[in-house]
Amino acid sequence: MGDLIRHLIDHYGYALVVVLVFAEGIGLPLPGETALITAAAFSAQSHRLSIIGVILASIVGATGGGCGGYWIGRVGGLPFLQRHGRHIGITKERIAAARKFFTEHGPKAVFAARFIAILRTFAGILAGVTDMRFWVFFLWNALGAIVWSVTQLRRVVETVERSVETVERPVEDVQRAVAELQRSGSVACLFQPIAR
Repeated sequence: MGDLIRHLIDHYGYALVVVLVFAEGIGLPLPGETALITAAAFSAQSHRLSIIGVILASIVGATGGGCGGYWIGRVGGLPFLQRHGRHIGITKERIAAARKFFTEHGPKAVFAARFIAILRTFAGILAGVTDMRFWVFFLWNALGAIVWSVTQLRRVVETVERSVETVERPVEDVQRAVAELQRSGSVACLFQPIAR
């Protein structure tokens, strides 16, 4: 899947990051986080996308997707879940528990859900179903989107730094060995013809 997303990012750039992160936020099980991480890595390697652009695309997609999910939940989510949720393991008891949790911990839950894959997908819908005030949801959703996007970028940067260190150490060792051989004149003997 990573290669496909990389290929699509190469062609569609920031728009793909916005679309996939947005789609994840409205409840579709699409790889928004994978798109963000792949775009950030692609940006670091190719310089065709800027890291700031990738972060902004992620923030727009995550905030917009969360708001879209909120309105889906607010307008028709509860009746839909009550009618069809049992097919995917969502019982009336689970709906009641989620409503209670979001009523008691709403803003914190919206913010924290951004960092948990399955919750990230349904946080907006659950906030809408529980009738959380929109502007409260919007604020915590946007803050979560900003922190999540920057955190994902940081993961990519740390991974790239570790990869560079992994490559640099052996190269530095070889460079030191070659320098030592050159100082000692040992390299010259490697290139002299062997007498028979």
